[in-house]
Amino acid sequence: MEGNKVVSQSILNGVIFIGLYILFISGIPLLNMLALVAMPLPIVYITAVYGLKPGIVLSSSAGIMTALLSALLTGLFFLPLGFVAIGFTIGYYQFKKKSAVERLTVTIVVSFVLVAMGYVLLALIHDVSILKVTRESLMESQQLAQAFGLDVYDDAFIETSLEMLEQLMVFLMLIFATAYAFIMHGSSALLFNRVGLDYNKLPPFREWEFPKAVLIMYFLFWFLMIMPFESGSYMGTVSDTGFYVTSILLVLQGLSFLLTYMHFKKTHKAVRIISMIMIVLILLTLPLFVFVVRLMGAFDMLFRFRDRFKV
Repeated sequence: MEGNKVVSQSILNGVIFIGLYILFISGIPLLNMLALVAMPLPIVYITAVYGLKPGIVLSSSAGIMTALLSALLTGLFFLPLGFVAIGFTIGYYQFKKKSAVERLTVTIVVSFVLVAMGYVLLALIHDVSILKVTRESLMESQQLAQAFGLDVYDDAFIETSLEMLEQLMVFLMLIFATAYAFIMHGSSALLFNRVGLDYNKLPPFREWEFPKAVLIMYFLFWFLMIMPFESGSYMGTVSDTGFYVTSILLVLQGLSFLLTYMHFKKTHKAVRIISMIMIVLILLTLPLFVFVVRLMGAFDMLFRFRDRFKV
């Protein structure tokens, strides 16, 4: 009887996933954005409630069917597989009762890897890239302005802008992946509440801690970064990407440590909030301060300084 329920629930959620994907690629305003957020949830539900095997079966079947459908309708066969992977990851970590920080962290990492893979596949298979689209858009705007006798910018400005965008591309993809991971974390929490599933909630930011493996990976990617890989090569992209991700995790650990210290000193909550806002603004403007906070996070991760301040 329980087996029949799992099968029926899996079929139902598989149909919902396919329907949401069709809604997503339809391009209908607002509805496609809603589908973007809701799409992984059927996979999350089955995996979180019924475990690894039903989750794999649903992920595989739904992934294959939507990949074939997507290949026919859009040519982007790999697009639905990313949503399947994100849903399975969140559901599996919930099923294993992992902490909310671990669940969120792995969702950020998986989302970022998938966004980066999608960017590369679009360029390789369909010859489409953000840089190419931006270049064409700027050149069209330049030609239109010249037709009206206006001089808005020259070729040098276009090349400089594209170089800047290329340097920021990894960071922008990471920002997008992080934002989507937080949205999925919140929407999956609503799902768990709706179905009455116990789950670990995100603790206060001052209690956020990451495993020491992050520090090991940071030095590994730093070592890879100083290797003479060709710019834009696979290994160069991997090392840059890994370094950015682990660096941000160390910065978060450092900010969490600072908040722990202020909480230990019984600083007023309003002062803590204002201080955090000011620190984040300084981080965005002064790269040297990023290094200092990252160093604090590394030492806290290694020597557990925060344990002395916990109250």
